[in-house]
Amino acid sequence: MVVLTLSPNDAYNVGVPNSATIVIADDDQPPPPQPPTANFTASPTSGNAALTVQFTDQSSGSITSRDWNFGDGSSHSSAQSPSHTYNTAGDYTATLTVTGSGGSNSKSVAIHVTTAPLPSPDGRTWVSVVASDKRASGPGDIGVFTITRAGSTATAVTVKYSLGGTPQNGVDYQTLPGSVTIPAGATSADVKVIPTGGSRWPIDKDVYLMLEQGSGYLVGTPNFDTVTITGNGQPADTRTWVSVVASDSRASGPGDIGVFTISRRAGGSTATAVTVNYSLGGTPLNGVDYQTLPGTVTIPAGAASVQVKLIPIGNSRWPIDKEVYLMLEQGSGYLVDTPNYAIVTLAGSG
Repeated sequence: MVVLTLSPNDAYNVGVPNSATIVIADDDQPPPPQPPTANFTASPTSGNAALTVQFTDQSSGSITSRDWNFGDGSSHSSAQSPSHTYNTAGDYTATLTVTGSGGSNSKSVAIHVTTAPLPSPDGRTWVSVVASDKRASGPGDIGVFTITRAGSTATAVTVKYSLGGTPQNGVDYQTLPGSVTIPAGATSADVKVIPTGGSRWPIDKDVYLMLEQGSGYLVGTPNFDTVTITGNGQPADTRTWVSVVASDSRASGPGDIGVFTISRRAGGSTATAVTVNYSLGGTPLNGVDYQTLPGTVTIPAGAASVQVKLIPIGNSRWPIDKEVYLMLEQGSGYLVDTPNYAIVTLAGSG
């Protein structure tokens, strides 16, 4: 509020009213209410996730609801710290939406639930496996599978496993025998994936280990895991792949010929020509029963395939049908795909 009052002076007389008041409106608005926040964590054990929550309401109001949604499809409302039980082991997400005077706010937390093994009725131990070191880049940087047992450790137990993946046991990593012994008094044993040298592939490749059933133990979960062997980072092999089919599989004479078609793999580059080697076999003789074929053929630049024509010389020397085999051979600038051979039949003379 502002008040203005006139004061007397020799040059004028002060009349009435001699003061006035102006009220200045207050246009300051209160800050908008802020949504509440919630921070929470999950501690899964044996299929149960105990959720611990800390609430903060940043407005002058109060939290009005707390709604939980779980990755297994269930939900809870207005529960501050539920202990939620999952039916199976796996990866889940719990989402909490908190509503207050300032609106709603949501927060999610990832939960990995493992199922603890049940006691074995016959006293056998349960075993499981995890990749405790999931990456290997060379002999000095190895990968590790750790096989763990639950139950008595009084005696040693030998656990069987199988291996899979693109890298080959004994070729890309040092030979693993397919079993490992957890010593008496110990709860676990390591299976080490030790690369034999640099990777043969430009990109990463996985080694799989799966537990197999054996004597003196039961297989629990997780029963498999993977270790990644780092790729060599070199450019991928850009050689074309070639295959062969008999596109005309029967020939009865010079006017009725057989045809082998040699093709590049679909999607591969056709920018350059490629010369493909092949061998011929069967009872009919090259250059005797059919016109001479040189053992190589060139797929021109820009072309996806080429034909090798089997042209009989005169009538067949045999009363029954005879077969000519064409087999692709490895050569420079290409790789042999499947099918790698085909057959054309020379009709018999009858």
